[in-house]
Amino acid sequence: EIIKIVGKIVDENSGCKVRVSFVGYRDFDMGDRSFSVLDFTEDIKGFKNFVNEVRADGGSDEAEDICGGFEKAIKQSWSEKSTKVAVIVADAPCHGREYHNSEETGDRYPGGDTKGRCLRKQTEELASMEIDLYAIKINNSTNTMFRVLNTSYKPIAKKEIQI
Repeated sequence: EIIKIVGKIVDENSGCKVRVSFVGYRDFDMGDRSFSVLDFTEDIKGFKNFVNEVRADGGSDEAEDICGGFEKAIKQSWSEKSTKVAVIVADAPCHGREYHNSEETGDRYPGGDTKGRCLRKQTEELASMEIDLYAIKINNSTNTMFRVLNTSYKPIAKKEIQI
């Protein structure tokens, strides 16, 4: 679906420079396989090839290292003078009781991020960078997380994350 979205963006913006990047995240226990990262590029075919090689797998619980994914996304080579959009695709919430119903979500780290990162602060930083956030939720397990993230994003961005 991401490849289709990028194709549509490129088609609808002919004559414009379109740069895309990708940050795939898994969970803390995946070691060097925790992230699949491609920094911004204008090489759309290369982007598509990269995404086609990414596999969702692993993790010893349902919750994922979304803080790690956001950290990588923030560090991408964002262009200052451009329209900036990030799409979050999630089939599970991040670690931490505040972001999910802990009775329904398996979370070996209910206290939150193991490195002390705060997803709320990261969301505020993305809003401050004037990045339009969109979310593709795969199931309802992410409802609480996106509700919480909107409370951080909306006051700065002056709009909600589009889900």
